[in-house]
Amino acid sequence: TLSDAERDALAVRGPITAKELADLPLAERYIISRAHQLVTSVTAALDEYTMGAAGTEVARFLWDEYADWYIEVSKTRAGMGMGAEGSDAEGEGARRTLV
Repeated sequence: TLSDAERDALAVRGPITAKELADLPLAERYIISRAHQLVTSVTAALDEYTMGAAGTEVARFLWDEYADWYIEVSKTRAGMGMGAEGSDAEGEGARRTLV
């Protein structure tokens, strides 16, 4: 859920670099790509003063893709390095992508 992402926000250290992005697993690269597409489409909607369309796009992304899909598939990796099995780097990548 979104509250899971909020909890992880405190453990994040700055933006993801191009090299770090290239090294992330597919799920992280996908959701970051979708977030970039969202920014482009919402900016266009706001430029056209279609606030309802912009809000709908944000809501759909947050609930359908980010909270419902990405947070669920990344939970295991996000716990890595925090007592769960797996690499610290993989866990850090998932946590940084969450926020």
